[in-house]
This record gives sequence, C-alpha cells and structure tokens, in this order.
Amino acid sequence: AIKCSLSAGFIDFPKYASNSSQLIVSIDYFISICEKQAGGYIEFNDSMLAAVTRKNKIVKIINEAVNNNGFEVYFQPIYDVTKKIYNKAEALVRLCDTELGYISPAEFIPIAEETGLIVKIGRFVLESACKKIRELLDSNYIIECINVNVSPVELNLPDYSDFIISLIEKYSIPKGMIELEVTEGVLINSFESNAKVFGKLLENGVIFALDDFGTGYSALSYLMNVPVKTIKIDRSFISQITNSVNSVIVEGVISIAKKLNMSTIAEGVENKSQLDILTKYGCESIQGFYFSKPVPYNAVNASFAISR
Repeated sequence: AIKCSLSAGFIDFPKYASNSSQLIVSIDYFISICEKQAGGYIEFNDSMLAAVTRKNKIVKIINEAVNNNGFEVYFQPIYDVTKKIYNKAEALVRLCDTELGYISPAEFIPIAEETGLIVKIGRFVLESACKKIRELLDSNYIIECINVNVSPVELNLPDYSDFIISLIEKYSIPKGMIELEVTEGVLINSFESNAKVFGKLLENGVIFALDDFGTGYSALSYLMNVPVKTIKIDRSFISQITNSVNSVIVEGVISIAKKLNMSTIAEGVENKSQLDILTKYGCESIQGFYFSKPVPYNAVNASFAISR
C-alpha cells in the first residue's frame, strides 16, 4: 500500500507582493511551511508576510556584517568542578543591528546556512578562537581548549580541514586546544562521508565534542564509533534534572562517558541544585549562567587563572 498526502498553499497577489520578485520570495518561504505539514492547505497571511519581511532584513544584515566585520565573538567560560577553575570556553558568534537589536543565533544561523554565508562566519569565529588561545598562552593563563561550533555546510567544503590546519600552524596552537562541536545528526548521518575530514583533523590535534546530546538520535551505541572526546549534555535535561527520569538519564550518560574515557560538560546550569546533582554524578565541567554568561572577547581573560 502506498500512502500519499497533498499540501497546497494559496497567496493573494498583489496583496502580499507588489512585484514578481517579492512573490517568488514569498512562495519560497511558503513552500517550506507547506512541506512541514502532512497534507492540507495553508493560506498566506499577515503573520507569514511579517516573517518573510524579517527574514529578508536579516539576510541583508548578515551580508553587511560579513562584509564589514559586523559580527562579534563572545566566549562563555566553562568551569571544571574538580580543579575548581575555568579552564575552557566556548566561542559564540553574536549579531546586533541598529533596527532589530540583538538577533539570536538560533534565528540568524539557519539563515546563514541557507544562504551559504555561514562559511565566512564560521571562519571568522575559528580564527578568533585561535587568536584568543594564542593570547592566553602567551600571557601564561591556564587554558585547556576553546570549543567552536561547526556547521554541516562547513564540513562539506573540500578545503575545510586545510583551513583549520592553516590556522593551527599560523597561531602555533598545541594539540587538543581546538575542540569542534558537532551535533548528533552530523556525526551519525555524515560520519562516513566526512571520515577523511575527521581523520585529517584528528591527526592534526583537533578534538571533537558531541553537542546538545540527547536532543537528536541519542543512540549511545554510536558513541563507540565516533571520534568524540567530550559529550555536552543538553540544557533541556539540565533544566529538569530534579525530575527523576531526567536525573536517571543524566547520571547514565555521565557514567557511560566515563567508561568510554570521554569527558562531560553540562550545558545551561543556572542554579546550585543543578550543580550539586551534577557534581554528585561526577560531571567534570559546567557551562551556564550559574558560573558565567558569555562575555566579550576582551573580557574573557579575567575568568582564567594565571600559571604560577
């Protein structure tokens, strides 16, 4: 038996588009909405027009920011509960516009991926992370690594590994000090196709973290076959860690990670109750507002201790 469904959309022209170019843009957005529903029809409305208009504005803002150094890199320090120091950080890209104000990465990153602009953004963040590592090392700060998120779009580039290796050489980055954060979907769906990329980067001292663990496939068996050093437990589990089910899951993930010689970072820790439970379960590192919000590039140095 074959099951079929039909999705249809209707746009009132010229009410929602004054010319053919605007109509095509609206249709593209509309198609993406229709594809997400299993059958039925949708009529283009005012809220959709507002969404299309905002998206177009953000595309323009991203373009301008890419060409005029409009992005900023913030760093969120990561606290080691065993050593009782900040010894890691995650590099986070930020975008602010005079009209729209602060634009969340959750909103502009997917648009940047869709337009291909994520490549230039990602390279800017990577180089900023390398610059910061070199700066911290030269000033004798204690730093183990800086984490950088990597997009599937970047991984598919033929020169991606070469670009990272060139930065490692340019800034003389010691092995293990750049940790790329990839999602479960990237590792599981694209590991074989990107095996050479992962292998080349591993050979050159790049390490990998599995980001947002628990929100995707969550197949623990995959951890045996992927080159991951760190598991980042998603904030959705941490926010509800006092719930018995979530508590058991988090404890289990930390236990399995230890047996596989992987470290764990808990994301989104905001209070002492969460910290106490995670410490009891043996989670090594904590990332979240309880210890530190993301801070500007020039302010993060104050978080780290100086080697004596």
